[in-house]
Amino acid sequence: MYVYDTGSEFYGKDGFDYKSYISHGLKADYYGAPCGAPGVYNTDQVMLIRIFLHRLFHSKTCPLVTDPTKAQVFFVPMYPGKNASVALTDDLRSNSGIVSIGKMSSQDWVNTCKAHKENPIPLLPYLNNETAPFHFFMVSKSSMYGCDGWFRYPVDPLIKQAVRLAYGTTYIGRNESGTSDYKPCCPYEGSPDQVNLLEDHEYSPHALSIPYPSSIHWSSKHGGMKAPWQFPPNSPKRPYLVSFTGSFRDCLFGHIRPVLEKAFHNCPEDVCISTHGGHCNFISTKMKSIYCLEPGGDSPWRKSLYDSITSGCIPVIFSKYNLLVSPWHWGPLVHNASVYIDAQRLISGEVNLIEELQSISKERRKAMQRTISELGHTLQYSLDDYPNDAVEIILKGVHRYGKMRSEQSILDL
Repeated sequence: MYVYDTGSEFYGKDGFDYKSYISHGLKADYYGAPCGAPGVYNTDQVMLIRIFLHRLFHSKTCPLVTDPTKAQVFFVPMYPGKNASVALTDDLRSNSGIVSIGKMSSQDWVNTCKAHKENPIPLLPYLNNETAPFHFFMVSKSSMYGCDGWFRYPVDPLIKQAVRLAYGTTYIGRNESGTSDYKPCCPYEGSPDQVNLLEDHEYSPHALSIPYPSSIHWSSKHGGMKAPWQFPPNSPKRPYLVSFTGSFRDCLFGHIRPVLEKAFHNCPEDVCISTHGGHCNFISTKMKSIYCLEPGGDSPWRKSLYDSITSGCIPVIFSKYNLLVSPWHWGPLVHNASVYIDAQRLISGEVNLIEELQSISKERRKAMQRTISELGHTLQYSLDDYPNDAVEIILKGVHRYGKMRSEQSILDL
């Protein structure tokens, strides 16, 4: 693995030396403040690239090289410095755990990308026809939509060959005139636009979705302890049938949320539980629940989905978008480890949420829990080298995908 240092422009005005990951090992700086339970951290959704870099610089199974001629895969980290909550200091640790210092705004991301849109190659001196399929970019949530020339609409033919990784995939919709229009967001589930996620298109070629970082980061050093996703779970019983974490507010892709709020209002307290405050509380709630509700929010996708799986809670999904994301990770278990309820039927009153979940047989529920137990580790970014965790799957996937495309290019010649 070769990791590019793309310069201070991509790390905010204060700059950022990624080599500090080698010597600096405070896990809270990368994974969030510990929550008290084994393997549980206060992980924010924009911390992924820092987590990924930390893992690379401390991995024994995927060695880094400083000589690019010896690299099999090339990683281009975009905005690892200031688009995440990054700093921990002793005087602030006791109060808030993670402290944000100098975040880059979305406009910073856009301006940086535009500045190098026409000629990004000088920042990537080892990008050529042979290595291009093995280069991969990674961005967190928002920056995917501001990187013209890098993530979307790439002009340079070499940049087009690189793999693009982000939480959500791109998709195609229809504009007001009815013609095709590529959008940085999806139509609402009830719109006439059909769900059509794209994973390789000129809008964003070779784009693949990967999991949000859940707040659970297990370690091979946890010994014989059972991970939260393993069945039967650590606790002898999950006392709640269903839980919801977050806000019930009606948002762009969360039109179902007020309906869920009404269902919870009429639900007995020993059956339903909702939590509104912080990742640590969210994980605690999910670990006590059999089913976890996963509606859309400001985007169709949600970090909470991955928190649920790694907590051993069966996700209840209301959007087909969440059935199709993270094909290397979520894809192998989605249909055997989740419950899909049509949002429109719920909104119209055709389906009663609580009764629908109560009607699921004990045998089916246990089968879904066993699937999560077997494959839940693939959706978590471990603290260290952990066989077949999300980091390892990404690295193997990028190399396999690049090799396949490279061999196909040779055949095409």
